[in-house]
Amino acid sequence: MPAELSLESKDRLWSRWIRLRARDRFGSVKCVTCSAVVPWKQIQCGHFIPRGYLNTRFDPDNCHPQCHSCNVFQNGNLKFYRIFLNNLKAGLPEELEKRSKDGPTYEPDWSIVSSEVKAWIKSNGA
Repeated sequence: MPAELSLESKDRLWSRWIRLRARDRFGSVKCVTCSAVVPWKQIQCGHFIPRGYLNTRFDPDNCHPQCHSCNVFQNGNLKFYRIFLNNLKAGLPEELEKRSKDGPTYEPDWSIVSSEVKAWIKSNGA
């Protein structure tokens, strides 16, 4: 794995990781905001706090599977995204809002993310 990935490469890898970790044994993933079930390759990596906030861009608390309709046409369907996050952990939306402005920037170990994506794809023929 290259020492430094471009932001575009990180986005692509991160999106795959978020989507693959949420898939069921049939390769389907449920949208966190509307519960639509979609094949993992068609679902998107939705961000509660927009990607422009680099502190939370790759924060796993901020990134979850969303269908195209919720993520794009409904601009993240934030009302239901907020409910989903509060169900995960009370106060998480407010915590993410604070993290997005006050840092620190969350940066995953890209070699681990890459290894997990490759392993998931290899083991499931995805």
